[in-house]
Amino acid sequence: QIDRGSLSLLFDSKKINITKQAKPGTPTLVFVALDLVGSPTISKTTKLALSYQIQQMGPEYWVCLISAQESITVIQSPTNDKQLLQDKIYETNQIGKAGLLESIQALMDLSSSVLNQTDIRVLVLLVTDSDAKNYRNDYENPTVNDSDDQDLSRRFVGRKLQEDISRLSEVILTFAVPLVVVHVGPEDDDLNLIYRRGLIQLAKTVGGHVLTSKSVGDIPHTFQEAFNWINNSFVIDCVVPRREKRGPFSIKIKLESSVQSKVNLSYPTRLFLPLESQK
Repeated sequence: QIDRGSLSLLFDSKKINITKQAKPGTPTLVFVALDLVGSPTISKTTKLALSYQIQQMGPEYWVCLISAQESITVIQSPTNDKQLLQDKIYETNQIGKAGLLESIQALMDLSSSVLNQTDIRVLVLLVTDSDAKNYRNDYENPTVNDSDDQDLSRRFVGRKLQEDISRLSEVILTFAVPLVVVHVGPEDDDLNLIYRRGLIQLAKTVGGHVLTSKSVGDIPHTFQEAFNWINNSFVIDCVVPRREKRGPFSIKIKLESSVQSKVNLSYPTRLFLPLESQK
């Protein structure tokens, strides 16, 4: 545990005021988004492992269940009724194309709007078995501009995929909710290796984490890790002094020496701070 007295935020070498610190054990809303359109065996094992971890959550946790395909659809509005959540997870049947990249912006927008209006912890858990070759966008054989000899898509595998993920990273930079991705049954071809690195890039943009389960037997352990990460997360609000010049600046995070050796902090390396939020 890190209490408010153990944590300091520094701006221009001076402490700044922490206005909110929602820590583990406090009310928490988790948006659980499902993108499971692949193997029925993997999907079934994934749902069992996810449901089990939800059953272990304390009463302070509420879950909103989302289908994340071409657009997001609410399967179950926020509830802490664990039996209801289990039933909804088991009943969910997704088919067709992978939807993670197409739905992530709407998902982060929805969760961030909730975070901005409450004092609770809000997190996103995105569960996917997506294959980069199974998107509506043809990342395997992108459209090539025959009249442009400099068109790099004809020379580099995954160029279009990398460009789309980079654009998404810039967009979700404006959202403040941590994103945890559990990727089950990933493929190991060159395109999917690029895809996995892209998912890590997206998650790190908002201080999140990606966990990968390469076999069916690993899935329960992977979900245990994911929920450990969720259980140990903090939400911290601070007030940054108004600056005369706009542009990049840095905030230093400092822990008391007594807790430095006990924790491993993961946080966004960049934050979007609207001008009206500066005080």
